[in-house]
Amino acid sequence: MATLSGLTQPGQHPQLVIQTQPTAHDLGGTRIDLLASCVDSRAARREVADGLERSQHVIYHLDLGNLRDCGQLVLGAALGYYNRRAKDRLRTAYELFPELTDTSIPEDDTPSCSTMEALEKQDLFINDTLVTSALALLWRLLRHGEIAHHGSFVDLKTGSVRPLPIDPALWRRLQRQGRR
Repeated sequence: MATLSGLTQPGQHPQLVIQTQPTAHDLGGTRIDLLASCVDSRAARREVADGLERSQHVIYHLDLGNLRDCGQLVLGAALGYYNRRAKDRLRTAYELFPELTDTSIPEDDTPSCSTMEALEKQDLFINDTLVTSALALLWRLLRHGEIAHHGSFVDLKTGSVRPLPIDPALWRRLQRQGRR
């Protein structure tokens, strides 16, 4: 179980700072409670990961990504001033799945979510399904102050949704597999 840390003091309700950031080049010195990224390529994810590494002021990072009919979402606590290395810190997508930012791996040819061509090569509801799952996860964290999982893997073809448990042993296995 993970609790809402870094956003509140004991007995207070969370107050989020929400802003748009069109690029991850400079996440700046402003405290960002939650940075959500939905990018189309390993290179774009590498840029976000580099921005997170440089920034000391991002508390949580929510990464969403998909292929034709499947995708994942991962909520993690970015390393920085607010989230120093701790055993119970939620790992980010880029820590658990280093291949997401490995630009030496060829890109998938699935078109961008923002192009009309995507409708022909991407299931219509994959983006909506991932966003709805992400919002449900954030709602549980903000409303109840804790979550039992910090991500999901969605497969519309099989109709399955698998949670990403909060499990340090699993995190270590995933990191080792991603480095191979």
